Amino acid sequence: MAEILINIIGYRPDCDVPREIRVVLKSVFVGAVIVFAALLLYLAHRAPIPTRGNVAVLARLDAFTKHAAPDEGNTIPAFLALPGRTGRLGPDGDVSDPVTSLDETELGQAFCSSSIADLVRHEYPGYYDRWSDDRLERLVVEKHPEYANRYCMLSSRLDASANEVIKYELKRRSALAWAGVWVGTLLLTGLFAIACVNAYYRLLVGRFHTSPRAALAA
Repeated sequence: MAEILINIIGYRPDCDVPREIRVVLKSVFVGAVIVFAALLLYLAHRAPIPTRGNVAVLARLDAFTKHAAPDEGNTIPAFLALPGRTGRLGPDGDVSDPVTSLDETELGQAFCSSSIADLVRHEYPGYYDRWSDDRLERLVVEKHPEYANRYCMLSSRLDASANEVIKYELKRRSALAWAGVWVGTLLLTGLFAIACVNAYYRLLVGRFHTSPRAALAA
C-alpha cells in the first residue's frame, strides 16, 4: 500500500534540495491547494445560472392578467411589483432551458388587461371612447376572435409573448445537493493536491538529483 502511494505522489528524497528552497516550494504548493479549494467553494456557493430545472415560476404575465379584475386597468405595474425576478421562459421545454433577462423598463411601457375593451382603446386611442365596453368587446371578438384570448400588447423589442414573461425565484439546494458540492470539492482538491505533489517530487526535486551537487555528493 505504501509503495502504491509513493508511486502515486512520485515521492523521492528531497534532502538534496536546500532547506530554504524546500520551505518556499512547499509553502507555494500548500498555498496553491488552499487557493484552489477556496475558489471551488466560491464558485459552488455562487447563485447558479437560472434554468427551467432550478427555478420556481411564481407567476406568468398572461395568467396573472387573466385572473385580474376587468376594472383593474393595466396589470403590468402590479405584476412587476410581485416578489421575485422578472425573466423570459417558455411554458414548455427542456430542464436546461435558460431563463433570459427582460428589460423591466421596456416591459413597464407595455399594456396588459383582462378587459378586451381596454386593450382595443389602448391600441387605438380616441377611436372607441364613446362605445360601451360590452358593445366594443362583442364586435371586436366577432371580427377578430383572437382577441378573446389576448391579454397583452408587448413591444417587439422584448422578444417575448405574455405567457413567456415570468416572475421567478431560484430553488434552494437540497441537503443531498450540498453534500454533492462538498464531496466534489474535496475530490477535485485532492486531485489537485496530488498533481502539486507530483510536480514537486518528479519535476523540481528531480532537477536537484541530477544537478552537479548531487553528482558530487554521490
